[in-house]
Amino acid sequence: MTCDKTECLGCQGFDLNAIIDNRILEHGYAIVSVVDEHPPYVYTVGLTEAFKHPELILAGHFEPAVVGSVVASAIAAIQAGQTLDATEVPEVIQLADGSAAPLGCRSVRAERLALLGKAQRRYGAQGFAAVQLILPDAAARLPWHPECDADWRQAQPVLY
Repeated sequence: MTCDKTECLGCQGFDLNAIIDNRILEHGYAIVSVVDEHPPYVYTVGLTEAFKHPELILAGHFEPAVVGSVVASAIAAIQAGQTLDATEVPEVIQLADGSAAPLGCRSVRAERLALLGKAQRRYGAQGFAAVQLILPDAAARLPWHPECDADWRQAQPVLY
């Protein structure tokens, strides 16, 4: 399958599967961006085998710098031995005022794992699990908190 986006490595003739495989060999994981979906999302491939940890997915219309920071922080926590399987992992997100906020984590339902296509290619449809990373609102409240901003609650799809 190809697309017409000039920034797409697949459209430029690169073998995306080989790139992912090489990143996993070098770093223990690869990050895949899917920007042509609504909402866009990023996910990991490789955490299952390198760290015995579920893959990660973060979905929503967020600034690329925010996505990069959150995913990097989550991966650093995993590399340090932390398992992101709790509902809320405290003090992972840095808010604009410099304070820390929790990162929401929920297990992705089996029927939603197909979103992680490159992980599914690597592990098979039932050979892996994933955790959705969920960002708090500006007041550090997660979507399941009753006081969470209603618009923010709708900004992230529910994959759990």
